[in-house]
Amino acid sequence: MADTLAALGNRFRFNTTFLRGLTKGFEPEQWGRTLSDAGGNSAHWILGHIASSRRLAVRLLGGDAAIAPWEAHFARGEEPGDAHDYPEPDVLARDFQTVGKQLVSILKEMGPEKQGQPWEGEPFPDGSDTLGGAAHFFHFHESYHLGQFGVLRRAFGLERVI
Repeated sequence: MADTLAALGNRFRFNTTFLRGLTKGFEPEQWGRTLSDAGGNSAHWILGHIASSRRLAVRLLGGDAAIAPWEAHFARGEEPGDAHDYPEPDVLARDFQTVGKQLVSILKEMGPEKQGQPWEGEPFPDGSDTLGGAAHFFHFHESYHLGQFGVLRRAFGLERVI
């Protein structure tokens, strides 16, 4: 399973590169737009959410990622708020990249014993109940939100990435 988590680390690394392509060309006003009058996630909120999710993953897997003051704005279940309270998108993207390196390193070093340790927090939607399973869920979650950037790109008239 160690090889599996090393491969998962490579997929997180790909997501870092993919994010750069997905957000290339966004204009400042597009960061705050949603696609529906009923609400939904703006690109700015999505970026903050996946950056804070990476920080949470690092902490849960035993790494050191201090809680940033802005994380509360992007927590699960939080409605997108006033973007003036958010760090700039480039700050969030750099954090996503920096914390991603730490996450990849943790996954590469995670031995079978630690991977099999029970996850004692709130159950993950996919039923994952070990630290290794949690790592896989975090990747799924991040990739889901990266897909939202693809939809936003097309709605904004930007070219597709893949």
